[in-house]
Amino acid sequence: MARCRGRFVCPVILFKGKHICRSATLAGWGELYGRSGYNYFFSGGADDAWADVEDVTEEDCALRSGDTHLFDKVRGYDIRLLRYLSVKYICDLMVENKKVKFGMNVTSSEKVDKAQRYADFTLLSIPYPGCEFFKEYKDRDYMAEGLIFNWKQDYVDAPLSIPDFLTHSLNIDWSQYQSWDLVQQTQNYLKLLLSIVNSDDDSGLLVHCISGWDRTPLFISLLRLSLWADGLIHTSLKPAEILYLTVAYDWFLFGHMLVDRLSKGEEIFFFCFNFLKHITSEEFSALKIQRRKSLPARDAGFTLEDICMLRRKDRGSTTSLGSDFSLVMESSPGATGSFTYEAVELVPAGAQTQAAWRKSHSSSPQSVLWNRPQPSEDRLPSHQGLVEAKSSSSSSSNHSDNFFRMGSSPLEVPKPRIAALSNRETRLQEVRSAFLATYSSTVGLRAVAPSPSGAIGGLLEQFARGVGLRGTSSGTL
Repeated sequence: MARCRGRFVCPVILFKGKHICRSATLAGWGELYGRSGYNYFFSGGADDAWADVEDVTEEDCALRSGDTHLFDKVRGYDIRLLRYLSVKYICDLMVENKKVKFGMNVTSSEKVDKAQRYADFTLLSIPYPGCEFFKEYKDRDYMAEGLIFNWKQDYVDAPLSIPDFLTHSLNIDWSQYQSWDLVQQTQNYLKLLLSIVNSDDDSGLLVHCISGWDRTPLFISLLRLSLWADGLIHTSLKPAEILYLTVAYDWFLFGHMLVDRLSKGEEIFFFCFNFLKHITSEEFSALKIQRRKSLPARDAGFTLEDICMLRRKDRGSTTSLGSDFSLVMESSPGATGSFTYEAVELVPAGAQTQAAWRKSHSSSPQSVLWNRPQPSEDRLPSHQGLVEAKSSSSSSSNHSDNFFRMGSSPLEVPKPRIAALSNRETRLQEVRSAFLATYSSTVGLRAVAPSPSGAIGGLLEQFARGVGLRGTSSGTL
């Protein structure tokens, strides 16, 4: 009962032996006493909600023999759970210190606990706009660039607060957070969370907003997908499978009300997966952080991954024998005659190696390296213009936003591809492409009357078919 709506701290990702957890914020006195009275009434008059708990430790006895105030009791159990999960860092996404409705505080938070019960934890206040703000995202034609939250609103009273020891390595000017647009704010917060979970200590992380079913799944889902794209978690899952997991588990199982949000135009769910195009670069890679920690100073220059991440125009000639590497390129016709280039093989630039390569590859690189024809379904013509219009302005999606290579079904599990410019970028793009195709065919990006079967059921059914959990003749989930 310590947290809003009874949504207690729950571990959802295990990474490097650390629990990444989620929850709602702390319950206020109104909810706490209301739930306590409700439980008292329906429990036959029992005056202690935990009287039947068998595992009573000395810590519990100390709590009970001290101040018996209800806040001490329930928050004491909350703290006990946090310690059990080895959580040290608590990231609060609320823009308020306390949520106020009808002039009454309905929730609280660790950062304003008057008794300082959470003083032993590292508290981070990283205010992030609530789901209502994402109606503006939809009204701006799904363009997050340039969309800045109004921090001068009366109810916004939680400033950004991050301990200095967590910020020095990120090279981010946190004092400018109120001037960031939605893209930059989300990117910087994700970098912060990744740096915490990738630190050398063994402490866990808790992320929460108010209820824990909009902003919280946004960042939990981005964390999960980012670590998966680096090959650090869920290593056996393919793109469609990790998409199914995070949609069904991180969002729907934890209570995201998609139908209600769609009816109000608050499309934070869509924003999450469309945002993947903004985190494909190496600066969001946990592998890069680990690699640079382990490299000696003299070797801290460009790595192979850094070279591969360079844009095509920055690499110079792709066939010059004087370069350290020659990149054999594949050109693929995209929409309206445009071309998308993908590096498909790294060829050492030595003269003997070049000659041997030419001898063994007598035909053109295109015919040797990419013989599979592109079926018309791969281009998704009915949704192509939609995706281009919504996401073409992103600087992180210059490689393959114009069309998708997904196979004959919108959510067919992508087949293994020859090495691309960045494995991380490829994996995230495949997840995003699968989501956009499914979302467009089940929900769409236009204001329509939503229905549970057409929204949540349709999405999950498409994902289930994509990962082979359903046949094509199955009904909705």
